Amino acid sequence: MRRAEACHRGFRDAERIIERAKAGGRLRADFGSQDLVTLVWAMSQVIRESMESAPGAWRRCLSFFLDGLRTEAAHPLPDELVR
Repeated sequence: MRRAEACHRGFRDAERIIERAKAGGRLRADFGSQDLVTLVWAMSQVIRESMESAPGAWRRCLSFFLDGLRTEAAHPLPDELVR
């Protein structure tokens, strides 16, 4: 049960950070906690797939992801991606 509680607490903390970043104009307004889950999943796959052949490649990929999350880089998302 402790693991589940820690997971829920971490998720709530992440949601608060996301909301503060959006309110402060640093994070694109349409980013949500489910987007964070997808981002973490995608990065874990990049790390897993490149670990042996290019162990530092994930840093470049993460930089691209993070740049795209900034308010000034935001463009409307295609309709099929909107929740």
